[in-house]
Formats: sequence, C-alpha cells, structure tokens
Amino acid sequence: MKRVQLSSPFFAPLLLFFLLLAACSMKKATRIEVVNKNPYAIDFTVKANNIRHTVQDLKPGESRQEMMDWTAIEKVDGQWILLVRNLQSGGVDSFAHGFFTKGELSNFLDAESMGSQLKVKVSE
Repeated sequence: MKRVQLSSPFFAPLLLFFLLLAACSMKKATRIEVVNKNPYAIDFTVKANNIRHTVQDLKPGESRQEMMDWTAIEKVDGQWILLVRNLQSGGVDSFAHGFFTKGELSNFLDAESMGSQLKVKVSE
C-alpha cells in the first residue's frame, strides 16, 4: 500500500484554497446605519423590490447598525423605499431614494431621521 505524503509542495496551497472557499459567504448584504434624532421612538424600514428590512424600536437619540440580507432579491431595476414610523403617533413617512439596476444594491445605507426630514447616503 502506497502512503500519501502531506508535505507535498502542492498540498498546502490546495488546502489553503479549499479553506478560503469554505469561509466565503455567498450572501449579499447591505449594512444599514440609522440615527434617530427625534424626541420619540421610531421603526425604520428599507424596501428594495421584494426585500424588506426593519430596524425596530429605535429610541430617541439612538444609533444602530444592522445587516439587510438581499441574497434573494428579484433581479430587476428598482428604487430604495424608506419608511419611518413614529411609534408614539403611529404615523408613517415614506421616502424614495435613488435607483438600482438588476437587483444589485449598494454595500452601505446611512440614514438620519429628524422630524419630517430624512438624510440618506447610499454608497459602495
């Protein structure tokens, strides 16, 4: 019986390749950061095609980061839709921001809510 030597010069790079491949994630995600500059708590919702992510119960003055997984997004053109729900009154403000093509979203979405205003920055 022939014995396989693990010290072969090809073994280490091959093992490293398979370890890196196993560590890679095929998920697609956008990091969402929301700052609530209102005197009341809010829910902040991001909609893009068939994907929806809500940052819930953001207290006054609070800032939070979450990841929105969009691996299963419909591969069509669309627009970012942002909803800010006042948890005190139940009212909802709706905002549309920018466009994306073929379901490919950006890596980062930063938002700052202050009353009826919403500052948004979408970036790679």
